[in-house]
Amino acid sequence: MDQQLDFESLLEIAAGHRPAALSDWFALPLSVEQEQCLSDMARRGLQQGLVQGVPRFQCQLIQAIGRYWLSGGVRAELDNLAVVARGVEQQALVALVTGQLLVSSRRPGGRQALERGFQLAAPLLSAEGYLMLMKRHALLASLGETERPQPPLSLAELVVEAQVIQRLRKGRHQVPDNCNDHLDTLD
Repeated sequence: MDQQLDFESLLEIAAGHRPAALSDWFALPLSVEQEQCLSDMARRGLQQGLVQGVPRFQCQLIQAIGRYWLSGGVRAELDNLAVVARGVEQQALVALVTGQLLVSSRRPGGRQALERGFQLAAPLLSAEGYLMLMKRHALLASLGETERPQPPLSLAELVVEAQVIQRLRKGRHQVPDNCNDHLDTLD
């Protein structure tokens, strides 16, 4: 289930050397230096696209991710990108990435953005990608949300946390083996 991009893959997407996949997990917690590097690489990719006359939506997306982390979770650039996204694939990418970033720090609206992204992406996904996203989102739905951002977690850390929550919830609803035993003293 873990399709977390590493920093090098994010840089390749920012440079326009690798396509962004709808099933990728983009919300990689980054250091300040990595955030700045990612934003700079995306800016250069955008400039190259302008010179070549080629739109670079993926560069804009990666730049928005870098700026999201640099700003401490301000999603205005992602919201703006959602407005200019062309076509279903770009709209799905923006919704999925927005959801991933919000879920990674347990912010409100993350699950809804993931659901919207999944609905948009579903017709474009392979069967494997569809099942992977469906399972991932179902698992992550057990995570709580809070107005106060939490330190961001990687996908692997979120999965572990969600699995623990699910196990705890499941254990709470199990009926004890001795539930048919009468506990009253009148028998």
